[in-house]
Amino acid sequence: MDESTFQAIIESIFIEIGSCFPEICLLVDPTKKYGNGRFGFIDLFFLATTNDPHNLAVLELKVVSLKSLWHGTQQTPGSCDASHRDLEELRENLKETEEQIMTRKWCFWNKNDWRWETRTLVDLKWAAFEQVNRYLKVVCQGSVDPCGAQAGVQDFRIGCKVGEEVQGGAYVVMCIGATRVLTWKTNEMKTKLAYTSLL
Repeated sequence: MDESTFQAIIESIFIEIGSCFPEICLLVDPTKKYGNGRFGFIDLFFLATTNDPHNLAVLELKVVSLKSLWHGTQQTPGSCDASHRDLEELRENLKETEEQIMTRKWCFWNKNDWRWETRTLVDLKWAAFEQVNRYLKVVCQGSVDPCGAQAGVQDFRIGCKVGEEVQGGAYVVMCIGATRVLTWKTNEMKTKLAYTSLL
């Protein structure tokens, strides 16, 4: 399972209530150029609803495949492929505690540097925390101004106006080897801005 599939699964659960929006565009840093950190995209953005009018949520999704975990156990990542038995044995071992599983290494192909890179799951977790907290801060600043001089939400699907106090929450959801799903609430912020769907 890749990240887009995982995102579609979560989105489908909430599609009927009409509060879940994928890939919401943010103007993160107006001082930077396109491609260098100017824009960011929230994986899933949940508006406040009639059932929960005082809360909205920003979700960052991370998916680590079973194969990338297996390559992380190898001395020379990418030198050979895992067998079905190798992957099933690894899947069984993923029943360990959260603390243990976070120490596991995973390996991926870096297209820019044209080489394999190995990191731990806890590295991925903290990077995701940093990113989603930054996105929540931008969301709580409101919509971008017409001049684009201030960070904010820049998406045709979402409207923003001053309203009652809303609690914004930042969450990271990590799927590990299509076997384990771990969720963390990383931050919360209050805002007087109410977001609505323009669709």
